[in-house]
Amino acid sequence: MLLIIIFKKIVFILLLLVSLKKQLNCLTTGENEMVNDDSLKRNKKISKNDLDEIRDIIFGDDKEVWENQINLLKQECNDLQNKLSALEKKLEETEKTLSNNVDELKISQSQQQKLNEVIENLKNEFEFKIKELTESKVDKKQIGQAFIEWGTKVKQKTN
Repeated sequence: MLLIIIFKKIVFILLLLVSLKKQLNCLTTGENEMVNDDSLKRNKKISKNDLDEIRDIIFGDDKEVWENQINLLKQECNDLQNKLSALEKKLEETEKTLSNNVDELKISQSQQQKLNEVIENLKNEFEFKIKELTESKVDKKQIGQAFIEWGTKVKQKTN
């Protein structure tokens, strides 16, 4: 933005220089046709000769050097824009991949939670069954006594 303002001021100064040059030419040649600042403001058209004079004043003999440098800068700008576009595409792909990975991780975590719930339910069920068996188990002495009585009865029946 600052460059544009500076450039506009330079062009205005150059136009004034061209105007002064024309006035000097008019004074030295004695012509009555003088150009002043008001005529420049009223007539915004600049002739090709005026533009050529301005270019010569600004650039002089280094015009080709400047043009080459400008072309190099344009090429670098295009290269940077292409690289930026490529990086933007890679960033979009990375974002998509990351989003998919996050979604998969959420699903995986959800499945892990479900698995943990199933394991906890099985654990609770086994603990309940063990407690139930513990409470309902028969004393070993009682079983032994029952076998002795059964054996005695079998022995008595066979005698």
